[in-house]
Amino acid sequence: CEHGAIEVISIEEGTLKGFTIDPEKCDLCKTCLKENFCFQQLFEVKKDSDGKEYISFRKDGLSECFKCLKCFKSCPTNAIIPKIE
Repeated sequence: CEHGAIEVISIEEGTLKGFTIDPEKCDLCKTCLKENFCFQQLFEVKKDSDGKEYISFRKDGLSECFKCLKCFKSCPTNAIIPKIE
């Protein structure tokens, strides 16, 4: 909810498989890279083949992820999307 009226606090069904970053919504504010945004610092800046920067979730760090979804609800542009299967 864009107004913050609904807060996700846990995953009741399915398994968290990681996060995707919506490139249409992400404005590279780099809030997700700041200390205390993600307890395990699992977001990073990468560059594509053209040298353009983008934010990525470290998939190799999923086992370290607390699955708290703090990143999902704290992204100022709602660009972080949990992948749940």
